[in-house]
Amino acid sequence: MIPHATAVNVSAAGHMVAGDDNAVFTMEVGGFLDGLA
Repeated sequence: MIPHATAVNVSAAGHMVAGDDNAVFTMEVGGFLDGLA
């Protein structure tokens, strides 16, 4: 659907990934941003 998009499965998260598993959210967003550099 979106070219070059990635999906991350955060199985321990419920409604809000950033609030439910902040460590995983931060790690994945950081990795994504590092990949843009």
